[in-house]
Amino acid sequence: MKIFPQLWTLLCGLLLLAACGSDDDILTVPQDCGEQFICWRSTLNTNDSSLQILSFDNPMPAAVTPLQIGSLQAFNPLRIILPTSNAVYDQDSEQIVGIISREKTLIRHHTASGNSSALPLPTFVTAPIFLQGNCYGIDIPNGYSSGGTATFSIVQIDPATGLFIDSLALSSNSFDYRSFFHHESISAATDGQDQLFFLGGTNLVMIQVSTGQVKVIDLYPNFNSSNDFVRFYGLEFRSANRLLAVREGSDDPSELVEIQIVGNVAQVGSLFDFSEDLPALGDWTLNREFYSTVYDACKNQYHIATLASLNPQTTTKLINVDLNSRTAQQQIVADYWFGINLME
Repeated sequence: MKIFPQLWTLLCGLLLLAACGSDDDILTVPQDCGEQFICWRSTLNTNDSSLQILSFDNPMPAAVTPLQIGSLQAFNPLRIILPTSNAVYDQDSEQIVGIISREKTLIRHHTASGNSSALPLPTFVTAPIFLQGNCYGIDIPNGYSSGGTATFSIVQIDPATGLFIDSLALSSNSFDYRSFFHHESISAATDGQDQLFFLGGTNLVMIQVSTGQVKVIDLYPNFNSSNDFVRFYGLEFRSANRLLAVREGSDDPSELVEIQIVGNVAQVGSLFDFSEDLPALGDWTLNREFYSTVYDACKNQYHIATLASLNPQTTTKLINVDLNSRTAQQQIVADYWFGINLME
């Protein structure tokens, strides 16, 4: 049967819509989809001077059986390792890179060679993210902002040495804030094309790399440190002008939200209520100090690894939120797993 190209295109589009439905959660799928998870494992014991690098299957099985694919020896942090949310895996260079900014330390594992390293960093740079083969991070003087004004720079980092290669020329390098902007609470994402996103407190900083254009949006202008303490963390890119993050308030539950950017404003909508649908871990449902996240766009699933307990045994809760069904699965594993990412 001969079909004109225009009609064929229309029919394909209709078939795709019929197969997917009209749910807004069905999004454009990127070409690269990870078949394995990768992360680090630690006992969080001060006497333990090594980290293990683990991989396990995606989709996440009901009972994860990890494979140790490497180790980082002689890892001797001065304090407990915080934050552990800032890690990224680059498919092209086959390496996972994490930054423990409190220690001013970059940790790295190259999956092809099996080599691991821990390297000193010159500043409290944090939130590493790969874009077009380059590793970027956000650098805040002294690691935190004060006085209601945040100052920052975007630096390019060499993961093999920990040295800064360059910094972006930005249209602006400061903004006024109501909440906070601290190196230990910033997460990052990218659209894979030209944009970097950094989220700290209620502040979303957007960078167009090719032009250096900066846009900052306050996601919760009503922030009040006394009675309306809202924060966002676990930033992930979902699709054009759509981001995912965890939102938490003083009295509100922990929620997975979508941040839809429309011009110079953002619309924030709830997708999943962790506090309602998952049992609490002591005083928290998610540990915002010990956590890491990754979004699988192919399956439309948001994954979290968060510290479940420290005494008498260190354990981690692995959470898989399926945004198609709005359901979640979870399991507890021994030790602390962090820097969770996807790799091919």
